Amino acid sequence: MELLTAIGYQNAVLTGDTRFDRVVDTAKNPKRFPEIELWAGASPVLVAGSVWAEDMELLIPLINANETYKWILAPHSLDPAAISEWESKIKVISKRYSTWDKSEDCRVLFIDNIGMLSSLYQFSHLSYLGGAFGKGLHNILEPIGFGSPVIFGKLKKASKFPEAAQSQFQGCGFEVQNFEQLEQVFQQLQNPDFYNQSKAAAIAWVKANHGAAGRIIEKIHLID
Repeated sequence: MELLTAIGYQNAVLTGDTRFDRVVDTAKNPKRFPEIELWAGASPVLVAGSVWAEDMELLIPLINANETYKWILAPHSLDPAAISEWESKIKVISKRYSTWDKSEDCRVLFIDNIGMLSSLYQFSHLSYLGGAFGKGLHNILEPIGFGSPVIFGKLKKASKFPEAAQSQFQGCGFEVQNFEQLEQVFQQLQNPDFYNQSKAAAIAWVKANHGAAGRIIEKIHLID
């Protein structure tokens, strides 16, 4: 709106971000994974989506220090060598989804395929989204669509991902620069009151922005 106004266009309406419509649809109709649901059980689960090496440097110490959680890790790259290196540094039992014997218990599940991630946030008590330290932050609206508070790295290109700053303003997004900050935010979110406020903020933000596609169509019909 500001850019349009700056060049003399006054006849414009701000309708919202249609990505919210997409994440709402996904949250209403996620793919079902009964074996992961059974594995997760009553344990709190942190889903880490599209993580890079820089993200794993923060996450591995957190995993090793918090054995009550279960962890779903979806690497950005499916390079087996990188996953092997991370497995060697994780102290609890980890498995790769492609070779996981569903009767075997583990605390960490590596998702070594493409296409599952957007629906895996249905299991997420907390989420961590990768990429901020490098080429770009993955879509934080996907876990927020499920009402999950989301943690992400300090953005190198903050202006390209305005939803990151907005999530922090709303109270459901948390930016961290190093392991100490990650641990601090993680511990804050173990407080039930703080967690519930953050979850409620995520739900309210999505609800407030849902329906942008419909509003666009309505405006187009009015013009016609």
